[in-house]
This record gives sequence, structure tokens and C-alpha cells, in this order.
Amino acid sequence: MRVLHVVAGAAETFCLDAITALAERGIERWVVCRPHAQTVARLAQCAVPNQPFSFTPATRLYRGPGLMRDRAETWRADLVHAWMSRAASFIPQAMPCTVIAWLGGYYNLEAISCR
Repeated sequence: MRVLHVVAGAAETFCLDAITALAERGIERWVVCRPHAQTVARLAQCAVPNQPFSFTPATRLYRGPGLMRDRAETWRADLVHAWMSRAASFIPQAMPCTVIAWLGGYYNLEAISCR
């Protein structure tokens, strides 16, 4: 199985632990994330391929959702996992695979704008 993780937060410890644990079970993974030094260092330490991305309102409008779809198609992802609402807001409605999201439990789900 191939999982594309979309991590828009800075230094998301829980998601990095989960991504590492998936690798131990033979799950291939790729991460699109903010270029936060701690996150990039942890992914490099665990040999997780990643692509830095700026999760700003401008990139959401300009190229973010298209990049997420293109990355999933090019890498032939079986699943896209968006970590939290900012990451989920960059996932377009028309994706080539299943999309799931970890949203916590304290978000107004009606405010999340997935295209």
C-alpha cells in the first residue's frame, strides 16, 4: 500500500510517529509538508521521501489542490491522509484515490473547505 501524507502543521510529532510506524509494517509513504526544520530532519532520519510545500492561503488558491492531485497520481497513491484541517483544505474533491483526514475533535467541520 502507498500512502501520501499531507502535513500542513509545523513539527507534528504524532503524525511523524505514525508515519514512521507505518514504514515498520511495510507501508510505502511519501510526505508533502511545510519545510519546518524539525519535521524535515525527522523525515530524513527515517528515510521518508518528502516534498516541502508552503501551505498558505495564496498557494491554496493558486496551485495547492492541483499539486496534491498530481502528487497522488504521479506516485500512484492508494490513499491520501490529510493531517488536520489546514492539510485537508488543500485536497481537491476529485482525487484518484481514497482520502482520509485526522481532524482531532475540536474543529467546526462545516468550516473546512475541501474542493
